[in-house]
Amino acid sequence: MKPALTNQTEHDLRRFFADRSNRTLRYLAHASTIHDSIHAYRDEVHRLQDEGMVPLPGFFARETLLEIGRLFDALIAAGRCLAPVKDRSHKLVGVDSRDLTTRDRASSIGLEDPLVSIPELLPLAFDARLLGMATAYFQTVPMLSYVKVRKSFANAIPPSPTQHFHVDIGTYRIFKVLLYLNDVGPGGGPFCYVKGSHRRKFSGWESKRYSEQEMAAEYGDDCVVHHYAHAGDAMVVESTGFHCGEKPYASDRAILILNYTVHPEYGFDYAPVRIRRDDFESLPDYARAAADALTVFAD
Repeated sequence: MKPALTNQTEHDLRRFFADRSNRTLRYLAHASTIHDSIHAYRDEVHRLQDEGMVPLPGFFARETLLEIGRLFDALIAAGRCLAPVKDRSHKLVGVDSRDLTTRDRASSIGLEDPLVSIPELLPLAFDARLLGMATAYFQTVPMLSYVKVRKSFANAIPPSPTQHFHVDIGTYRIFKVLLYLNDVGPGGGPFCYVKGSHRRKFSGWESKRYSEQEMAAEYGDDCVVHHYAHAGDAMVVESTGFHCGEKPYASDRAILILNYTVHPEYGFDYAPVRIRRDDFESLPDYARAAADALTVFAD
C-alpha cells in the first residue's frame, strides 16, 4: 500500500488553515476557553489524531437518547417533518414498489430540520464537553456544520452507497460525533471505521466505495472496528478516514450525527441546518459562536 496525503487537494489544506485562523481572530474573546479546552481534552485529541476514533461509553444519559428515538419514531409514524425518501425498490427484482411500505422500499428515512423538529437535540449538539473536544481538536472555535437524524431499515433492499466504505471530503478535517438512539449489536447496522485510515490512504482511494473485504486487503485483517454500543454512548471520529454504516439485517438502527468543522462543508448539496431564533439566543456565548453557520429564523 502506498501512503498518500489525507487532504484532498492543496486547496483544501490551505482553506482549512486560513479559515481556522480567521475563526481564531474572529473569536479572540474566547481565547481562554480555547486554551483551557486544548489542555482539558489532550488525551482524547491524541487518540483521535492517532487512531481516528474515540469511543465515549455512557457519555449521555441512556434515557435521553431513547426518548429522542421515541420522538423520531412518532414523527415517522405520523409522516411529519421527514426528508424526501429515496425509493430503492428497483434494486429488488420483480417487486412493484406500489405494494411496499416506506420501510420496505427505502434503505433509510431521515428527519428534516432536526434542531427544529426535535428541539431536545439542542443540548446534545451544543454540549460543552463535545464543543470542548472539538475546540481542542481544531485549536479554535468549532463550527456545527451538519446535523442528521436517520433510521436505517433492516429490510431486503441491498446496501446503499453510505453503507459501503467511503471518506468524507467536505473539508480537510471533520470532527464527527455519532450517537445511537437505540442499542446496536450484531446485525443492527453498526457504524464501522478503519482505524488509522485518516492518516494513510492508498493510490486511487477516492475513485469508488469499498467493501469490508477490500478494506482488509489494504489495511490488514481486523482493521475494521464495528461500533456496537448502547443508546447514550458516543463515538467521535475523524471522518476523512474510511467509514460506513453497516446495512442492518436483524433490527433497525436510529442515529444522530453531528459534524463540527472550521468552515461550511463543500462539494455536495445539503440542506442548511436551521435553528429557531429563540433557541439560538438562549445558547451560551460559546455555543452561539459554534452555531454561527446555522440559519437562524423566527417562527
